[in-house]
Amino acid sequence: RFPQAEGAAAIPFAVEDANAAHVKQVQADFLAAVGDPPPTINIPVFYAPDGTWTVSGIHEDEYMVMLPGVPWQAFQLPAALIAGATQAGIQQIAIQTQPAGIFMSLNGQVLPHIGWQNGELANVLALATAAGLADALAGSGLEPERVLPLLEELLPIIQAANVNLTVHFPTP
Repeated sequence: RFPQAEGAAAIPFAVEDANAAHVKQVQADFLAAVGDPPPTINIPVFYAPDGTWTVSGIHEDEYMVMLPGVPWQAFQLPAALIAGATQAGIQQIAIQTQPAGIFMSLNGQVLPHIGWQNGELANVLALATAAGLADALAGSGLEPERVLPLLEELLPIIQAANVNLTVHFPTP
């Protein structure tokens, strides 16, 4: 535990999960719809030095034309960040979700993972709210009262999905 500030309430490590049955039902419905195990979704993202990106050979400009309502420009990265990653020798960051948890790697080196097969992730939203992180959403222009219910519905699906997101940076 981190030291507690004077006068601050302790944030619990876990909360009572009143939604566990709902989460399991959403996962079961999702798996019934797509098959068990679900198919693997691979998303290879390649960044250019200027921060623009392509996915599966399609440039971000083409995505903007195909789906104009999606804020695709939010996925652009600052050129300085790309340059910093390249100078640091970062060529690839991979994030993989699967029923056991979320796994990450940096240049092929596996990093510690976050397990969620025993319901660990079901508490994240409640803990984030207790920690005041939902209030930070309000400052970002996102509306917590809309985002949090959406996340509550999507988390069980994300937990059951097999998604591989691999971000590639330019090589020097």
